Amino acid sequence: MSIRAITNHEIFSAGYRIFFFFGALAAVTILPYWVLLVSGMVDYLPSAFAPASWHQHEMIFGVLAAIIIGFIFTAVPNWTGQAVPTGAPLFFLSLLWLLGRLSMFFSEYLPSFVPILVDGLFIPAAVMGIIPALMKAKNKRNYFCRSS
Repeated sequence: MSIRAITNHEIFSAGYRIFFFFGALAAVTILPYWVLLVSGMVDYLPSAFAPASWHQHEMIFGVLAAIIIGFIFTAVPNWTGQAVPTGAPLFFLSLLWLLGRLSMFFSEYLPSFVPILVDGLFIPAAVMGIIPALMKAKNKRNYFCRSS
């Protein structure tokens, strides 16, 4: 299957489709793994982070960030009438999110800058995806900061 066929898939036609799915997937995988860790049924986390720190990070940057970006990528076109990334750009943004999850989980085997860099790029990249729509709409109430 080619990258074009993948990026033309319906799941990459709107941000909520992929990010609501990823947020839900993260919630139903991270939480059970966390329960297994704290109950002692699993005693290994291949992360450089303490189990509690890893769990907290994943709940915020794995679950919550995916849901918020899915919402924003749905709401901005409704608010502005402008398009946000779909297709290949949305595919690569979702791939960045996924690589962030994997790099945090397997951070014990990676140089310390890799999870920080990969996971740290997701939210700025997502924001860069909506800025053109906000600017084209010229509706200053949608801007992040307003000048008087």
